[in-house]
Amino acid sequence: MQLHQLQVEEIKKTLMSKLHTALKTDLVPRFENSGRQNGRFCLSCADQMTFHWLRSTVEDLTVNVNEDGGTSCQRQLALVTPSEIPKLIRAEVYVSGTPPSVPEFTTFLKR
Repeated sequence: MQLHQLQVEEIKKTLMSKLHTALKTDLVPRFENSGRQNGRFCLSCADQMTFHWLRSTVEDLTVNVNEDGGTSCQRQLALVTPSEIPKLIRAEVYVSGTPPSVPEFTTFLKR
């Protein structure tokens, strides 16, 4: 199942609430970045303690999902490690020579 932006926002709000609670116990989970990618909410844990905190926290989280028939239900979230996610094929495009200006590059992309 792919997450929509509203679901990601709901998850972020819940995680922030739990993070504030954790801070009151001297536990300081730290993340390097986060974002929605390929229908998943991705978090980069700064250390192993944060990863364990996230794993135990996510076990208690659900997200509201609209089923095919239009009915709404709660689905359990699962923490998936990068090794469990199939790698996507990525390509990078480089333009050789003098870097083009933004308008030139935009024109180049439209061709």
